[in-house]
Amino acid sequence: MPDDLLITSDDFGASSSRGSSSFPIPQTEIESELVRLCRLLEEHTDRMVKVAGDAAFYDAEYDIEFALALGRQNTGTVDAKKAKATIECADLLRKKARTAAVLKALREAGHNIRVQIEALRSINANQRAQL
Repeated sequence: MPDDLLITSDDFGASSSRGSSSFPIPQTEIESELVRLCRLLEEHTDRMVKVAGDAAFYDAEYDIEFALALGRQNTGTVDAKKAKATIECADLLRKKARTAAVLKALREAGHNIRVQIEALRSINANQRAQL
């Protein structure tokens, strides 16, 4: 599996510079965490663009190679021909499935980062309202 397709806990924005959950959180900490999360989201979006491109490429590549492999099958039932074509294209099918899975995980991670940003915005607004 290529290293650029590996997902680590860092990809999910789980780490925080804040160690405890005491309130109120100083304004400077909220702002620095918002900046950190926004930067993380931007980096994450750039990575998603690359993986989405790879996913589209492998999807199309598999479809083309599968059609060509299916056309080369001269004997057997339709199911047998499809099975043989699938076996011929197994490596591309794996790449297609892997990039689709990574893209799905990256989408979820991006959603999680956005939720964290929204939570910090709410905390920030609530703290401002209390002043």
